[in-house]
Amino acid sequence: MNKKNTQRAFSLIELSIVILIIGILVAGVTQSSRLVNEIRLSSARSITQSSPVYSISGISSWIETTLESSFNSDFDDGATVSQINDSNKQTMNKINFVQSTVAKQPLYRKSNFNGLPSLAFDGVDDEMLSSVNLTAAEFAPASKNTIFMVIRINTFNGVFFKFENSGTAVPRVGLEVNSNLLRFDYPNGSNTAVGTTNIIGKTIIITADANKVNQTIYLNGVQEVTRANTVDMNYSLTAPISICGNNGNLYVKCDLAEMIFFDRSLKTEERKSIEQYLGRKWGIKIS
Repeated sequence: MNKKNTQRAFSLIELSIVILIIGILVAGVTQSSRLVNEIRLSSARSITQSSPVYSISGISSWIETTLESSFNSDFDDGATVSQINDSNKQTMNKINFVQSTVAKQPLYRKSNFNGLPSLAFDGVDDEMLSSVNLTAAEFAPASKNTIFMVIRINTFNGVFFKFENSGTAVPRVGLEVNSNLLRFDYPNGSNTAVGTTNIIGKTIIITADANKVNQTIYLNGVQEVTRANTVDMNYSLTAPISICGNNGNLYVKCDLAEMIFFDRSLKTEERKSIEQYLGRKWGIKIS
């Protein structure tokens, strides 16, 4: 072998070694990233299992995206989700959230919230509905509710949480974003109380306390919207609760990570303890 061929052979060997090293490095980075996500998920599950939510009475439904029991099967990133299960252990009457139409199912995103999974709604027709229509008997006392949501809203206008009598202007609770701001859509379409913080594209914790005396929305633990109310919220519902949709009318492009729904107004210390739990789990600063 002459000198020229020897140089070419060494060049090919060197090139192969470089390619091998790059492959090893890429594989190492991928494995490292996967390991970090697995550690985050394991930590989130531990935080969930030890959370104060289990000790606070009055849970109607609790959905979240980190527990294995939240879904009926494992999902790859980008898979459609037909059901997310109620994690409430206070009752055997579970209120899951479902969507039987594939085109309207949100997508499972493995690491969309601080490296943790969430459900992505497209803002076109994606919507999940409670598996039962809540009545006054199932939802007593029906005049008081507290709702927690960990969510990122990406569209300008729309209702992202709603329950009411289908097709009728009756007392209801609805949470919506309008001109980038939070507000109640309750009751009977009245939405005069509006927040002041632009929430579009931000990962936030929303707490809504709705009762016959007043309605208040907290944003990351700080009061954002409040108003007086005199309408009793006595429900005889013929429609399910809708999240990130509006019972076939309006839809919101958003990413949802967790929602806890109580059938009463929580005490201040109870509300704050849940907000602190959610903030720790999802990496959101609580004021």
